Amino acid sequence: MTSHYLLKPMNRYHFIFLVVIAIVVLSVSGCAKKEDESAKTATTQPANAVQPTQNAPSGAAASTTPGTTVPAKTLAGFLPGVTGYTKKGEPDTWESDFKGIKYSHASQEFHNGGKQIIVALIDYNNISSLTATYLSLINMDIETDHSSHHPITINGNPGWTNWNKTTNSGMVGVYVGNRIFATLEGDGGASIDELKTAASGINYTGLSAQIK
Repeated sequence: MTSHYLLKPMNRYHFIFLVVIAIVVLSVSGCAKKEDESAKTATTQPANAVQPTQNAPSGAAASTTPGTTVPAKTLAGFLPGVTGYTKKGEPDTWESDFKGIKYSHASQEFHNGGKQIIVALIDYNNISSLTATYLSLINMDIETDHSSHHPITINGNPGWTNWNKTTNSGMVGVYVGNRIFATLEGDGGASIDELKTAASGINYTGLSAQIK
C-alpha cells in the first residue's frame, strides 16, 4: 500500500504539490485523448445507447461534475482544534487553477511535545484523477502484523483509518458532502484515538453547506 503522508512539513507539501501537478497534466492530456475517442465512437453508436457506469465506493456517492470550488480561506475556517495540542503558526491555504481545473486546500499543524498532527480540508472539486485514490480507501478493510486499514463513519460521514504499527503513525480520513476530504495525519506518538477525536470536532454540516 502506497503511503504519501507524514513527511516533514515543508517537504511534504512540496512533494504533494509536485505530485498533484503531474497528475493534473496527465489528466488533461488523457481527457483530450478520450474526447477524441468519444467523438469517433459517437458516429458509430446510437444516440440513446446506455453507457456503463463505474460503481461508487460503498458509503460514498459517485462524484458529480465540478462545481464552484470552496475558497481555501473558507475551508480554513472549519479546521478544528486538537485537544492537548498547540497550533503551529497560521493555517496553510492555497488554491489551484490549472487550465480551468480548480481545487483548494487548507491545513493546520499542531504539536504536543514531539507529537504532531496535521489537519487538512481539501476540495478536489470532483476531479476524478485527484479523488480516485482517497475514494478507494473508503472500501479497504485490511489488518496485518505491521499495519491496519479500516472503513469508519464519523458523524455520519464515510471515511477510513490507516495506521502503521511499526512507526506508530497514520491517518484518519473523512469524505464530506460527496466532495470534500478531511484528513488528519499523526506521528511522533500521536494516537489514532486522538485523530478520531479531532475528526469528530469538525463542523461537517456547515462544511457541506459551502459546497455549490
